[in-house]
Amino acid sequence: MANQHSTAEVEVNSNENIQLKVYTEKEYNDLYNKYLMSLADVDNIKKHYAKLKNNLYAYQYEDMLINLLQVLDDFERCLKITSDEGVELIYNKLYNTLTTYGLTKYSPVGEVFNADTMEAVTVIAAGQNNSGKVIDCTLIGYMYKDKIIRYPKVVVGE
Repeated sequence: MANQHSTAEVEVNSNENIQLKVYTEKEYNDLYNKYLMSLADVDNIKKHYAKLKNNLYAYQYEDMLINLLQVLDDFERCLKITSDEGVELIYNKLYNTLTTYGLTKYSPVGEVFNADTMEAVTVIAAGQNNSGKVIDCTLIGYMYKDKIIRYPKVVVGE
Protein backbone atom coordinates (compact mmCIF):
# COMPACT_ATOMS: atom_id res chain seq x y z
CA MET A 1 0.00 0.00 0.00
CA ALA A 2 1.40 3.41 -0.93
CA ASN A 3 2.31 5.88 1.78
CA GLN A 4 -0.06 8.86 1.71
CA HIS A 5 2.58 11.31 2.92
CA SER A 6 5.25 10.46 0.36
CA THR A 7 5.69 13.07 -2.29
CA ALA A 8 7.84 13.34 -5.31
CA GLU A 9 9.88 16.23 -6.59
CA VAL A 10 10.56 16.37 -10.28
CA GLU A 11 13.58 18.16 -11.68
CA VAL A 12 14.02 18.70 -15.37
CA ASN A 13 17.59 19.36 -16.47
CA SER A 14 18.46 21.20 -19.63
CA ASN A 15 19.22 17.93 -21.37
CA GLU A 16 15.66 16.69 -20.62
CA ASN A 17 16.69 14.08 -18.05
CA ILE A 18 14.00 13.78 -15.44
CA GLN A 19 15.10 13.12 -11.87
CA LEU A 20 12.55 12.06 -9.32
CA LYS A 21 13.11 12.53 -5.61
CA VAL A 22 10.84 10.73 -3.19
CA TYR A 23 10.55 12.11 0.32
CA THR A 24 10.14 9.86 3.30
CA GLU A 25 7.33 10.56 5.72
CA LYS A 26 9.80 12.10 8.20
CA GLU A 27 11.32 14.39 5.55
CA TYR A 28 7.83 15.38 4.41
CA ASN A 29 6.75 16.17 7.98
CA ASP A 30 9.93 18.20 8.59
CA LEU A 31 9.35 20.23 5.43
CA TYR A 32 5.66 20.70 6.27
CA ASN A 33 6.53 21.88 9.80
CA LYS A 34 9.04 24.37 8.35
CA TYR A 35 6.32 25.59 6.02
CA LEU A 36 3.88 26.05 8.93
CA MET A 37 6.52 27.89 10.98
CA SER A 38 7.19 30.19 8.03
CA LEU A 39 3.47 30.96 7.74
CA ALA A 40 3.36 31.72 11.48
CA ASP A 41 6.39 34.01 11.13
CA VAL A 42 4.74 35.91 8.29
CA ASP A 43 1.55 36.25 10.34
CA ASN A 44 3.52 37.53 13.35
CA ILE A 45 5.32 40.09 11.18
CA LYS A 46 1.99 41.31 9.78
CA LYS A 47 0.57 41.68 13.31
CA HIS A 48 3.70 43.46 14.52
CA TYR A 49 3.62 46.02 11.71
CA ALA A 50 -0.12 46.52 12.12
CA LYS A 51 0.50 47.31 15.79
CA LEU A 52 3.31 49.73 14.88
CA LYS A 53 1.05 51.42 12.36
CA ASN A 54 -1.76 51.76 14.91
CA ASN A 55 0.63 53.26 17.47
CA LEU A 56 1.96 55.65 14.86
CA TYR A 57 -1.54 56.92 14.15
CA ALA A 58 -2.64 56.79 17.78
CA TYR A 59 0.26 58.95 18.96
CA GLN A 60 0.84 61.05 15.85
CA TYR A 61 0.44 64.37 17.70
CA GLU A 62 2.76 63.53 20.61
CA ASP A 63 5.78 65.54 19.43
CA MET A 64 3.65 68.56 18.57
CA LEU A 65 1.97 68.49 21.98
CA ILE A 66 5.29 68.18 23.81
CA ASN A 67 6.56 71.28 21.99
CA LEU A 68 3.37 73.23 22.69
CA LEU A 69 3.61 72.48 26.43
CA GLN A 70 6.32 75.15 26.66
CA VAL A 71 3.92 77.70 25.17
CA LEU A 72 1.21 76.57 27.59
CA ASP A 73 3.65 76.99 30.50
CA ASP A 74 4.51 80.51 29.33
CA PHE A 75 0.82 81.41 29.27
CA GLU A 76 0.35 80.01 32.80
CA ARG A 77 3.32 82.04 34.11
CA CYS A 78 1.94 85.12 32.40
CA LEU A 79 -1.47 84.59 34.00
CA LYS A 80 0.14 84.40 37.44
CA ILE A 81 1.55 87.92 37.13
CA THR A 82 -1.23 89.59 35.13
CA SER A 83 -4.98 89.40 34.97
CA ASP A 84 -5.28 90.30 31.29
CA GLU A 85 -8.50 88.81 29.92
CA GLY A 86 -7.05 88.57 26.41
CA VAL A 87 -4.16 86.41 27.61
CA GLU A 88 -6.56 84.22 29.58
CA LEU A 89 -8.83 83.85 26.55
CA ILE A 90 -5.92 82.78 24.33
CA TYR A 91 -4.67 80.38 27.02
CA ASN A 92 -8.10 78.78 27.36
CA LYS A 93 -8.48 78.41 23.60
CA LEU A 94 -5.04 76.83 23.30
CA TYR A 95 -5.61 74.48 26.24
CA ASN A 96 -9.07 73.44 25.00
CA THR A 97 -7.68 72.81 21.52
CA LEU A 98 -4.90 70.63 22.93
CA THR A 99 -7.39 68.64 25.03
CA THR A 100 -9.33 67.77 21.89
CA TYR A 101 -6.17 65.95 20.73
CA GLY A 102 -6.02 63.94 23.97
CA LEU A 103 -3.90 66.12 26.26
CA THR A 104 -4.78 66.08 29.98
CA LYS A 105 -3.15 67.62 33.03
CA TYR A 106 -1.57 65.33 35.58
CA SER A 107 -1.25 66.88 39.05
CA PRO A 108 -0.83 64.15 41.68
CA VAL A 109 -1.18 66.34 44.80
CA GLY A 110 -2.38 64.18 47.70
CA GLU A 111 -1.43 60.90 46.03
CA VAL A 112 1.24 58.52 47.30
CA PHE A 113 4.56 59.31 45.59
CA ASN A 114 5.34 56.97 42.69
CA ALA A 115 8.81 57.31 41.14
CA ASP A 116 7.54 55.72 37.91
CA THR A 117 5.05 58.51 37.22
CA MET A 118 6.46 61.52 39.10
CA GLU A 119 9.73 63.35 39.59
CA ALA A 120 10.53 64.42 43.16
CA VAL A 121 12.32 67.77 43.36
CA THR A 122 12.47 67.98 47.15
CA VAL A 123 11.34 66.30 50.35
CA ILE A 124 9.90 68.28 53.26
CA ALA A 125 8.69 67.46 56.77
CA ALA A 126 4.94 67.12 56.50
CA GLY A 127 3.72 65.15 59.50
CA GLN A 128 2.58 61.58 59.94
CA ASN A 129 -0.51 61.74 57.69
CA ASN A 130 1.39 63.09 54.67
CA SER A 131 4.49 60.91 54.86
CA GLY A 132 5.29 59.60 51.38
CA LYS A 133 2.53 61.67 49.79
CA VAL A 134 2.80 64.46 47.25
CA ILE A 135 2.46 67.79 49.07
CA ASP A 136 2.84 70.19 46.15
CA CYS A 137 3.33 70.12 42.40
CA THR A 138 5.98 72.60 41.19
CA LEU A 139 5.49 71.73 37.52
CA ILE A 140 2.28 70.20 36.21
CA GLY A 141 2.64 66.95 34.31
CA TYR A 142 0.74 66.11 31.17
CA MET A 143 -0.60 62.95 29.62
CA TYR A 144 -1.33 62.31 25.98
CA LYS A 145 -4.11 59.75 25.90
CA ASP A 146 -2.80 57.06 28.30
CA LYS A 147 0.89 58.01 28.12
CA ILE A 148 2.74 60.49 30.32
CA ILE A 149 4.54 62.94 28.04
CA ARG A 150 5.81 65.18 30.84
CA TYR A 151 6.30 63.93 34.36
CA PRO A 152 5.12 66.26 37.10
CA LYS A 153 7.79 67.72 39.39
CA VAL A 154 6.56 67.27 42.95
CA VAL A 155 7.38 67.98 46.59
CA VAL A 156 7.09 64.87 48.73
CA GLY A 157 6.25 64.77 52.45
CA GLU A 158 8.56 63.01 54.85
